[in-house]
Amino acid sequence: MKRNLAALAAVLLVGCSGSGASGTSDDTGEFNDADLEFVQGMIPHHEQAIQMADMVLRDEVTVSTADLAAEIRAAQAPEIADMRALLAEWGEEEDPHAMHEMDDHSMHGMMTDDDFNSLDAATGVDFERMWL
Repeated sequence: MKRNLAALAAVLLVGCSGSGASGTSDDTGEFNDADLEFVQGMIPHHEQAIQMADMVLRDEVTVSTADLAAEIRAAQAPEIADMRALLAEWGEEEDPHAMHEMDDHSMHGMMTDDDFNSLDAATGVDFERMWL
């Protein structure tokens, strides 16, 4: 169930990108602590989605799963670049420990090292079920 939610979250995040702006935002380039925390946390979140998508390449999976992995990878990589560009624009450095500084030391949808090890050890149908 947790893995299904993680995959769903990754797919939903793909839909969160776009060029639409809300009526309350401005283009001043100003940012606040919440903006910085969000961007710092989403970079490793997106990187993990790419890492998971890359795992599909090493195993035989259905075409639909391979297509989903390709879509996730294609969407997340440019978003990471956009977030890094925002950090540069704001004069901020990327914090590689941003996810570890959260109050509960985790983010919903993030896999643990044990989760990754289990997924990495799985093959075939077991791998695909875990991945999805």
